[in-house]
Amino acid sequence: MGVEKITVDLRTSLSARAFKKKESFYKKELEDALKKFEATLSTMEEHARVSQNGKGKSPWKKNALHIHEAIGIFGERGIGKTSFLLTLCQEIEEKKEKEVCILPVVDPTLIERAELFLVTVISRIYDLISDKIKNCDLEKRKRFNQAFSELAKSLRVLQRDSYLKELAGDPEIFAIEALKDAKSGAKLAEYFHVFCETALEILNKKFFVLPIDDIDMMLSRGKEILETIRKYFANDKIVIILSGHLPLYRILVKTAFFKQLLETREKMVDKIPDVLSKEKDEIYHLVEDLTNQYLLKLIPHYNRIFLFGINKKIWEKKIDIEIEFSF
Repeated sequence: MGVEKITVDLRTSLSARAFKKKESFYKKELEDALKKFEATLSTMEEHARVSQNGKGKSPWKKNALHIHEAIGIFGERGIGKTSFLLTLCQEIEEKKEKEVCILPVVDPTLIERAELFLVTVISRIYDLISDKIKNCDLEKRKRFNQAFSELAKSLRVLQRDSYLKELAGDPEIFAIEALKDAKSGAKLAEYFHVFCETALEILNKKFFVLPIDDIDMMLSRGKEILETIRKYFANDKIVIILSGHLPLYRILVKTAFFKQLLETREKMVDKIPDVLSKEKDEIYHLVEDLTNQYLLKLIPHYNRIFLFGINKKIWEKKIDIEIEFSF
């Protein structure tokens, strides 16, 4: 294969934007991402078929039907991940317009609290539906309104820590509310799935695509956002596309696991100090393993795209760059 020639117009390359395929530094990576996206849709269609056949069966079978197929776009800061994400969404829309509805890119750094991430996504879907629902048939409208109502009721679980603390003084009410929350938390993912399903019926599409940019820039709340995705977005109606720097993702997750384990350790240290004093190395290795497994479950290896710098491509003689600029 010959050297690939790319023309860069510096006047239009000063900020993140969607590029035409012929303008992108990452043509091969874009083709790879589109193949991964196609494979993800096929996996989700099969998953939906199995889920439909499994309705009404044992609860453990129902739980086994959760699906984690997020696509990850990884690279160092400033490498062009946001532009790649926008370009990928543009290509998906052109090729899959009849099947998918691409939601606006979510930047979690602009969301004040981590628990509002799910609410933000729900709001964006609802905004898309609000105009179309007036013209859809009555049965679809009823299903969507019912789904939205059930979802709205279960959202209070996101605020559970604050209001349960207020009820801590009354053990009986606290117990009742905690039991309600346990049920509501388990149901929230299910209600969100039905909400997505009924919204897609109205839009006459099969899948939502949710691009999420810069989670790894949220050093204080990034793990909470990832946990929200893990808990509530594991369904076959919404494809998650994440971008970021993988080492920063690892730091977010690792820090959270260290905090949990060390807090547990400190509570127990007075009871069994001789054992715990020898466990520092074991805790470190355990956290390493937990971090790898957590990210592997959320973003499988086969769904990861890595972007490398232009200098690497030039050095390997994979591209030839022509610069255009005029005042």
